[in-house]
Amino acid sequence: MKLEIGILSTEGGSKRTLAGWELLLDQEGVPYRAIADVLSAEDHSIVIVGEKYERHHVESLRRYLAGGGAVLCTGKLYAELRGVKLARRFVRYFLPEDRSQFPSMGVLDVDAFCGLVPGANCLRTSDNEPAAFLGEYGDGHVISLPFDAGEIVLEEGSSTLSFYAARGRLPFETVSRVAKAEVRKLVSRSLELLHHRRGLPHAHLWYYPSDEPTVFSLRIDTEAAKEPEIERLFRLAAEHGLKFSWFLDVKSQERALAAYSRDPGHEIGIHCYEHRTFSTYAENVEDIRRALNAVTGSGLAVRGYAAPFGRWSEAGARAAEHCGFEYASEFSYDYDGLPSFPVLRDHAMNLLEVPVHPVSIGSLRRQGFSEEEMIAYFTSVSAMKAARREPLLFYHHPGDHHERVLESLFAFMKAKAVRSLRMTDYASWWKLRSAIELKLSIENSVLGVRVNAADPEVLLHVTTGDGMEAFIPADGSISLPAIPWRAVPEPVPLPGDIRRVRDFNPWVPLVRVEDFISRTLKR
Repeated sequence: MKLEIGILSTEGGSKRTLAGWELLLDQEGVPYRAIADVLSAEDHSIVIVGEKYERHHVESLRRYLAGGGAVLCTGKLYAELRGVKLARRFVRYFLPEDRSQFPSMGVLDVDAFCGLVPGANCLRTSDNEPAAFLGEYGDGHVISLPFDAGEIVLEEGSSTLSFYAARGRLPFETVSRVAKAEVRKLVSRSLELLHHRRGLPHAHLWYYPSDEPTVFSLRIDTEAAKEPEIERLFRLAAEHGLKFSWFLDVKSQERALAAYSRDPGHEIGIHCYEHRTFSTYAENVEDIRRALNAVTGSGLAVRGYAAPFGRWSEAGARAAEHCGFEYASEFSYDYDGLPSFPVLRDHAMNLLEVPVHPVSIGSLRRQGFSEEEMIAYFTSVSAMKAARREPLLFYHHPGDHHERVLESLFAFMKAKAVRSLRMTDYASWWKLRSAIELKLSIENSVLGVRVNAADPEVLLHVTTGDGMEAFIPADGSISLPAIPWRAVPEPVPLPGDIRRVRDFNPWVPLVRVEDFISRTLKR
């Protein structure tokens, strides 16, 4: 049978929402296709149904489930299948409960009206109501989510959110309003659970080169850096055998551009010319071109772009794509997640977004963290992210100093043997992975794997319902009993007081006032 996911797509349905589901499934690296109607349980190992479907699809899905199929849907469809009433609630965020079926998921911010079905048994709302259903329907299997993941993952708004720290005062940053990384993890785990409940392996292209559990990268946003500060960071990189990704705010660095060519192993990217944001496409293009002309005129090659203040906008993204960048990185689009190609209107961009962790040394310094507390913060964040197999991508400003904090971060990566990449290297590898067209089938414990182009650094990650995993070449016919299986790492629970990151943070308005006064005095 095929290990292929069908996305039910109706003639009157939203092409944008379909593109959102494709974004999520591309991140996961699974075979899928849009379908106009539901076929047999042998043709599609899982069928995804969003908010838009036709009346006749309900009966088709009942037949599909009766044949042992598996459906990932919203509460709207599940309520209709069962003939019960859907409850609509405004939800700020979701949390997995203790001993969750979604052990790697963190705080999932949505700020949206959601559909909760009677009998929901997992995924708690901010008001502690169960919101999702995981279980059987006849001879089939269903996971009902309280929202359409393909729709919500495309939300473009931003919010100021707090991030967990062991001390009372929490750091904060303006980031994507919807926690897109957690949406992806929720969908990923749902697909895995549904395959396992059908007695099937779950297989997808792995998220990192070879079988690396994660990767590390440090982005440097120069922001009016002085030459001694730049020198210090180049020396620090050399001492630790690392290469950084430097994003230049060119106006402040124009007289010192030669300093960035001292070690060609480092990556050079564009942060801006004027360190400010622009509202229109034309203004963004003009600013980027001024920066590009200065940098490339100094003999430096660039491939990446990171907007000032981490602020993503459609106008800025279109301008960066137009100016030929291969990837960008803004945490008001996404943070702490896997790379993705943003969807504008109803099509994916060619410009890849590579998220970073949004809290920097500068953020912590403004919150009054001591250097020891900064070290504890980044050690804790790195340990949690590594345990959850999330990318370890961070950023720094030369003027924020505290190089001892960076050295502790480098020591953690060395101790855990985390592979260090420049951001451009990870972006290039991800694009190579994204170009692979994968087809999977299973017959008599033999996994059939077909790709349009195999690569030794793009492996297939396979898991089974008894908690085992394996990394195998993404090509050929593979006997599952012959695979060298190993146990999936034990999940790391969230801190017991994780909910306080969404309590009111009194330091946010205070720091905003301090920033306003500081800017006013500088004028």
